[in-house]
Amino acid sequence: MTTSAVRRPGPPVDLEAALARVREAGGRVTAAKRSVAELLFASAEPRTAEEIADEVAGVDRSVVYRCLGQFDELGIAEHVHLGHGRAVY
Repeated sequence: MTTSAVRRPGPPVDLEAALARVREAGGRVTAAKRSVAELLFASAEPRTAEEIADEVAGVDRSVVYRCLGQFDELGIAEHVHLGHGRAVY
């Protein structure tokens, strides 16, 4: 059996740990990233990117998608498809 040499880190325990992971990876914690992360940690249910973009004031939809992409790469959020529905995070 072949396994990946790169092991994805487990999810962060809280908002500050998530933002620290962004910094550790060499990223900047912008106001948009903080707002998206806050919304994800405050939400009990999975959200679509569109729902997140609608709830984060003053942040362009494309910025939300980039934030979610980075969060997915860093193991902060997970991009999943529930059944045949839209992708949620």
